[in-house]
Amino acid sequence: MKYKISLAALLFYSASAFSQAGTNSIAMSNEFAMLAAHGGSATSFSTFQGYSSSQVDGTQFFLPDWSKGEIALNDKEVFNNGILLAYDKVRQEVFIKQKDVADILLGTKESINTFTLKDAGREYNFVNSAVFSNVKPEVYYQVLVADLTKLSLLKYTKTTFVKADKTDMMKQREGNVYDAFVDKVTYYISKGKAEPQQIQFKTKSLKKTFADLNINIDKYISDHPGSIDEDYMISMVKELNK
Repeated sequence: MKYKISLAALLFYSASAFSQAGTNSIAMSNEFAMLAAHGGSATSFSTFQGYSSSQVDGTQFFLPDWSKGEIALNDKEVFNNGILLAYDKVRQEVFIKQKDVADILLGTKESINTFTLKDAGREYNFVNSAVFSNVKPEVYYQVLVADLTKLSLLKYTKTTFVKADKTDMMKQREGNVYDAFVDKVTYYISKGKAEPQQIQFKTKSLKKTFADLNINIDKYISDHPGSIDEDYMISMVKELNK
């Protein structure tokens, strides 16, 4: 009981401390109590994402550890000085902590417009689904190409936790014996700020989706034969936006 009271006090204190620093739009939630309990001191998040076994394949986080980054709120306020971020793909939440401070915060999804993770010289940009919809915020899209006046190419990774099936002998023989976080990736195209349309990496399907947006991609596909994948789509959308 004493431990639970101390943890609750830590969560409350964390919210208050960050609010005093001017981040009034970022609040706390008890749903990440285990993350807070670790104080962000682990070398990776693997220590608190295990379930029925000591090893879990995959990860619930976009990056394996805290990363530098930036958060832009709906009111245009930007925070990037001395903060570290962690993006949880399962719950579609952004965790925040200040460097060298154990307190951990949970970003209020209704207030976050975009955020960026920075790791090993690369940047990963994300946008709140509410930017393209009138419904409440639900997920974060990874932005592969961004142009809210023309076309934006978006990527959504839905991650689910799958328990190991000890009765599946085929998986057992293949060595697939652990619980796992499984990613399902979906790509979308948005024209302006319109509702994103799901796309398939197949020529016929792509032509139809873009035709519905009054965009003819026949010439581009004819001039650029080859396998359609993420890199292909990034190049095509950038060209269409010129």
